[in-house]
Amino acid sequence: MDTLSRYLDDLAARLPREPRLREEILAEIEAHLRARARALAQQGLDQEASMRQAVERFGPAEEVGDALARVHRGGTWREELAGGLVHLLAGLVVSVPVLPWYYGGPWLGGWRLPLEIAFGLATAAVSLGWGRRRRWAAPWVGYGLLLAFGLAAAAAQTLARAIWPLIAPHPDMGLDLTVPTLAAVVAWVPLAAFAYLRLTQRDRLSGVLAAMALVPFYWSVLMLDEVTSPPRYLLVLAVGIVAALATAVAIRLGDERQGIVALVAGNLLATLPVYHAAIYATAYPAVLLSVGGLLSPVSVVASIAAYVAISTVLLLGPLWFQAGADRLWRHATPS
Repeated sequence: MDTLSRYLDDLAARLPREPRLREEILAEIEAHLRARARALAQQGLDQEASMRQAVERFGPAEEVGDALARVHRGGTWREELAGGLVHLLAGLVVSVPVLPWYYGGPWLGGWRLPLEIAFGLATAAVSLGWGRRRRWAAPWVGYGLLLAFGLAAAAAQTLARAIWPLIAPHPDMGLDLTVPTLAAVVAWVPLAAFAYLRLTQRDRLSGVLAAMALVPFYWSVLMLDEVTSPPRYLLVLAVGIVAALATAVAIRLGDERQGIVALVAGNLLATLPVYHAAIYATAYPAVLLSVGGLLSPVSVVASIAAYVAISTVLLLGPLWFQAGADRLWRHATPS
């Protein structure tokens, strides 16, 4: 291996893991070193000596790599805002049309559908448009996947309602939408798995940022389905704010491990109050029936621990999926 290749390899080990950014940095440095080596060669040095001197003057790979990593590690405030905004908008779309009415304000329920449509269009535009290769766009991709599932479920249920009168054994027999909904899940899972795998292969933090749309936000909304209002909508808005802040911090940090830790902490902070509300504001039984399903201190603590553990596993699901896919690929590829 020649001097330039060794230097670039050492440098790459110190740079951010985001492939696109790392390739851009390495390409720029390589071009600079080659130009410097050509200038030195014109002074009478041979090719290898000129490159070696150009590398030495540029600086040790460890110091240069660490300095570049510090410069490129964190996202800008615009990227932080863009990444966290989608969670905040999701919370506002759910809560704002209803929440003011509980405090003497106007009823804005008629605005909910237009807001949901606008939110869906914005999510689709960012997910499929020019921003999809940037880290801040990963949370929007997560909501785009939820939008795809919602459209698939609505299409399957509409089709089922259309054909049910033709195939129903009895005219008065009702339609169970479980089967078409499960069909939508089956159709959606491969799409979501492919999207999460692509995101995680390019950048592990992006995969977890996308999963933040599922956990805690979407699951928290489901958990709060029977919580009385207005606490329900206040908690939904709070979850959106917490998810937005955790996402902004993760993008700001830039480092994969630190960013993932920030998202896990955000999930923990958001889900604990939500689950407490789901237990105490309704007749929810404990999740763990093994302790009797009663709202005792033991059952509450056990069910909250199970909820936090499961939500964390789902949040980190893209990482498990990538590890499994890589392992299968290595076994399937001859060495």
